[in-house]
Parts: sequence; C-alpha cells; structure tokens
Amino acid sequence: MDGTGLGLYISKKNVELHGGKIWMESDGKNKGASFYFALPTVK
Repeated sequence: MDGTGLGLYISKKNVELHGGKIWMESDGKNKGASFYFALPTVK
C-alpha cells in the first residue's frame, strides 16, 4: 500500500483545529488498532 505517510498527521491537525481530539486504541502487538476522533457539538 503506497502513501505519503501524512494521513494521520493531517487528520490530527484538522481535528485539533476544530477543538476536537483524536486517539488510537489497540489490544496489543499484531492485534490491529482502532482510531477515534471526537468533535465538539454546536448548540
């Protein structure tokens, strides 16, 4: 799979720019990972 390696960096900066947070969770080595993000809601 080819790529520039910038995807997570750009995603993190974009989410933080909008006041949100981004994080990753994994059950351990070779178990895969899940990426999450949360953004504030507008009232």
